Amino acid sequence: MQILSVPEFDKFCKNIKPSRYIYNTENQRTDNSFNTKKEVSEYKIVLTSLCPNIIFFRNEFSYMCLERVKYVLIDTETCTIGTVLTVVCGDKKTSDNDMFYTFIAD
Repeated sequence: MQILSVPEFDKFCKNIKPSRYIYNTENQRTDNSFNTKKEVSEYKIVLTSLCPNIIFFRNEFSYMCLERVKYVLIDTETCTIGTVLTVVCGDKKTSDNDMFYTFIAD
């Protein structure tokens, strides 16, 4: 497992050049076992910004913008269909309210 900053994540994506980033609600960390929403989204492009720390996933029809990014966890070993990317967002002073967004890059 690697921990990357936003600039490191940007370089990582440029190096591996995935064809898509898949977001699936079933792959997300959640403490709500009664989730009534199912979503699968596919993005072709990822952009980053350092002021503030933002990761922006986009395709021709929609986008997902993740703000207050603290770091990105990269797992290249446990998933057979691609690289697991978990974007961690929240307050830099505490981890009490961190949000985790997991994508598969392939």
